[in-house]
Amino acid sequence: MTGTIFFAAFAAVLLAAAGQDVWQRRISNLFPLLLVALFLALAVWRGASPTLFQHLASFAVMFTAGALLFSRGILGGGDAKLIAAVALWFQVSLLPALIVAITLCGGVLAFIAIARRLFLPVRAGGAGGARRRASSVPYGLAIALGAIAVGWHAMPEFTATETRFVPMSELMAPLE
Repeated sequence: MTGTIFFAAFAAVLLAAAGQDVWQRRISNLFPLLLVALFLALAVWRGASPTLFQHLASFAVMFTAGALLFSRGILGGGDAKLIAAVALWFQVSLLPALIVAITLCGGVLAFIAIARRLFLPVRAGGAGGARRRASSVPYGLAIALGAIAVGWHAMPEFTATETRFVPMSELMAPLE
C-alpha cells in the first residue's frame, strides 16, 4: 500500500512538472528535487537494498546523457535534470524501456507540434512567442508520460524489496 502511495506521489510530481513545461516551457528545480527526496524516502522505507547501487547507476548514466544533450542544445536544462531524477527510480535493467517510452512519447509530441505549426495560423499580435511555443516540444511531458507508463508496468519496483526484470514483451503486450 505504501509503495502505491509513493508511485502516486511520483506520478503527481511528474505531471506537475509536465504541466509547467507545457505552459511555461520551463521546469523548476523543485520537481527533480522532490523526485529525489521521494526516492530517498522510499529507500528508507524499504530498508537497505542491494539494488540501490543500480538506481544510483541509472541516475549517473541519465545525468551524464542529459548533461551531454544539454551542452549540445538538444535538451533543456530542466529536462536533463528531470530525466536524471526520474532514472533514479528505475534499475539499470529498466533504462532501455524507459528511454524507448520517453522517446516514443517525444515523437508523438513532435508530430503534434509539426502538425500544429503547419495547420494553425500564428496570430499577428504575439508572433514571436507563439511561433516559439508552436515549434518547441515540451519534452517534460514526454518524460512524465514515458516514466509513468514504465513505472506502472514495473510496479514491483516501487512496492517490493525484491526486484523483477520486466521484459519488453511484457511491456508491449497491452499494445498487441
